[in-house]
Amino acid sequence: MAPYIARRLMLTLPLLVVVSFITFLLVRLSPMDPAEVVLRAQETPQITEELLAETREKLGMNDPFLLQYANWLMSCLRLNFGESFVSGQPVWSLIGPALVNTLVLTLISSFVIIVLSTLLGVVSAMREGRLIDKSTRGVSFFLTAIPSYGLASVLIWLVSVKLDLLPTSGMDSAASFVLPVTVIAVAYVGIYFRSVRSSVLTNKNEEYVLYARASGLSEGTITLRILRNSLQVAVSIFGMSIPIILGSTVVIENVFAWPGLGRLILKAILGQDFPVIQAYVLIMATAFVIINMVSDIVNAAINPKLRSERT
Repeated sequence: MAPYIARRLMLTLPLLVVVSFITFLLVRLSPMDPAEVVLRAQETPQITEELLAETREKLGMNDPFLLQYANWLMSCLRLNFGESFVSGQPVWSLIGPALVNTLVLTLISSFVIIVLSTLLGVVSAMREGRLIDKSTRGVSFFLTAIPSYGLASVLIWLVSVKLDLLPTSGMDSAASFVLPVTVIAVAYVGIYFRSVRSSVLTNKNEEYVLYARASGLSEGTITLRILRNSLQVAVSIFGMSIPIILGSTVVIENVFAWPGLGRLILKAILGQDFPVIQAYVLIMATAFVIINMVSDIVNAAINPKLRSERT
């Protein structure tokens, strides 16, 4: 197992460097001059060429491109993403608390999604063609088709305003999690449950199942083998889903006034706050790469054959 983990790390580290370079390059390719954005954010009454040149010098924009990238990358490794162009605060002091709030929401939502998707996928596959299979697929198709912002608006109006059961917004108590988690889970359970169902059905028709039945193994033992092999696909799917959910909470956080990364990045985009945008993109991309690596390692732990395959 250790050689496999070492190979995955050797592939992941160069990928992270490429991701960081692209993140740095994207902001430099922006048509907006960061120096001008800073001066406008500081409400400078008159922006002159001298002021622009002085600000570019302060931002290090006159250094060679690769030196700028190296300095920025080394600072990021120390969680120093610079200062916000708009507020002047260190970017990490803005990103850190928002990241924690979004991670908490994402992890709780992911747990609910994994449990429900696995349960519904396995039950539906084991009852293929029966009423519970058809009704589960029909309900999931209907719920997946509902836009998240539409479902959130309906739940706020019905549960919070009319019935007065749960808070409409904020992150003040455990009850605050119910509506956002419900909306996120509804959007993804219908998708991932079908993947789990498909994986279980594929394994049910594999030759090793026929051989196991011919050998006289009990149905319980055969079912456990099917679930173990189906779990490999589920781990990959759920591993990839976490960063996707992490990055897709923008709408939910704004609807429910959740103090997370989604609200923060929307304000940063509207205010052209480049350091915050850059830090957000880098963190999301890094999370995606690392979680993908972890899901591969978990799959290799489940199936030893994968350790000998080329990565």
